[in-house]
Amino acid sequence: MNWRFLVFLIFFTGMGYQGSSQATRMAERELYCANLYSKILGLHYSDPDGAAIYSDKFEKEFKHLITTQPATFKHPFSQLVDSNFCFIQTSPDKNLKIYSWDTWLGGTMHEFRTIYQWKHKGAVHSKMRPVNGDIGSYCSNIYNVVIAGKSYYLVITNAIFSNKDHSQTITAYTINGNQLEDKAAIFHTNGKVLSTISINFDFFSVVDRPERPLELIVYNESKHELYIPFVGKNDQVTQRRFIYRLTDKGFEYAGMQ
Repeated sequence: MNWRFLVFLIFFTGMGYQGSSQATRMAERELYCANLYSKILGLHYSDPDGAAIYSDKFEKEFKHLITTQPATFKHPFSQLVDSNFCFIQTSPDKNLKIYSWDTWLGGTMHEFRTIYQWKHKGAVHSKMRPVNGDIGSYCSNIYNVVIAGKSYYLVITNAIFSNKDHSQTITAYTINGNQLEDKAAIFHTNGKVLSTISINFDFFSVVDRPERPLELIVYNESKHELYIPFVGKNDQVTQRRFIYRLTDKGFEYAGMQ
């Protein structure tokens, strides 16, 4: 056998083995995290203190996994997602990934944790939220838009304050090297330029809608229009909605429909 071909074969066989081994280790660590989370759910009602211990263990283990292993950026985490243990959303351009989960430390008010992970020039970065006592929210969608040649990420998040009181928010993010910034003021309305828009609403006014998570704030990519529902008296979500159209300056308020 030609010695050059033999070296080539050994090299690529070794690479394949390493890739497979890494995938196996990742799946094993994911399974460990899933087992921790299942214990939270199993103890949530019968032993809240025990559930809190496992919630803390899950957070530490999962955070360590995401923040120390760049390969997690491409890992699907299907065990956690399919079991509804974790919400994971990836931007259409594959540069931003958001992990969210319920800690089960609250009662009717749900406390969420979120890890933001992004890629810039081949390097993977991450950071965790919330901080300073924020109850947190979970990410249900990420839209991608380009304005004046720059990429923006429209992140939809959801907070649960009680069985009745919920909120949904859209926030514009940008990636600037190793920084993920959430102060991208691109929403123009009433003489103001905002980086985020929130609605507070009565969940029972939309409980009959079939989709989960709820799709209240929606970006129509074909029409380049952003829709924000009008919330009326007593926090009731109505059929009316505010329309923002994408221009070269950002999203301009275009009226109500």
